Amino acid sequence: MKIINWNLYYENKNLEKSLSLILSKNPDIICLQEFNYKKFSLLKKYKRYRFFHAKSFSILKKSFEEPGYLVVGLKKPIDGKIKVTSTPKLYVNNWVKWFMGWNEGLGSLIMNIKIENKEIRLFNLHLSCAATPSQRLTEMKFFMKYLRPDGNNIVCGDFNVSGKHYHKLFGWLFGFKLKDYFSNERKSFNHLFKKYELKNIFKNKITYPFLNLQLDHILIPKKWGVLKKIVIKKSISYSDHFMLFSDIDYELRKKTLPKVNDFEKVKQGLKEVNKKVNMNVKKLISGSKKLLEK
Repeated sequence: MKIINWNLYYENKNLEKSLSLILSKNPDIICLQEFNYKKFSLLKKYKRYRFFHAKSFSILKKSFEEPGYLVVGLKKPIDGKIKVTSTPKLYVNNWVKWFMGWNEGLGSLIMNIKIENKEIRLFNLHLSCAATPSQRLTEMKFFMKYLRPDGNNIVCGDFNVSGKHYHKLFGWLFGFKLKDYFSNERKSFNHLFKKYELKNIFKNKITYPFLNLQLDHILIPKKWGVLKKIVIKKSISYSDHFMLFSDIDYELRKKTLPKVNDFEKVKQGLKEVNKKVNMNVKKLISGSKKLLEK
């Protein structure tokens, strides 16, 4: 199962080329953030996919607010249905929000999908950039309550997780409280992933090169395998984020290596076979000599 996650950048001037790059990878699942509402018509020509969307933020533009969207694309015949579009209500009022002019945290896109008779819950999330670390953690915990109990979950999105010391230097711009200055946001998120047995397959990879951070994620169950994972760096030509591509083995069809004890058993078995072969060869030679003597 091939998955792409990408924050397209709302002001993307080459959205058509961006979509062509995505489709060239032939993904089964596409999760996009910051999709410009004016460009929905571009999706209509990709007939192989069903597209779903939910409003996630808005930008103040003179006398009105422009909406930005989360988009999920499912390659046919994958079936899908939207389950949740709500988010927790956070009070974010700081200098960063004022400067950006963004109203964030307006929605999420959580879906039930079915692929090869396997039911999976798919999350496409865009956590608030202007929020404090503790507020973002509250957001993520809110979404975690929608995880399937059987563990069949895929969580994609731009989580805006910092965890860097320089972020704390500018904490006053974000409205940091005392606990935010002493927190390690990345560590807190990693603990949350571990608690829900989710594997961050791009752990320690840079997805936002301007600040050398991993903001973007594809989380899968620990029990699933990863056949391939690529940070597509040429995607920076169109967005300020790298595109993430992964090929997931959700049935764990890969052959597993035998355990150490099994190797010893195989080794012993080969010795026995070799011993029998040598005995048979000796008997054959002995029999041939007797025939020649006659």
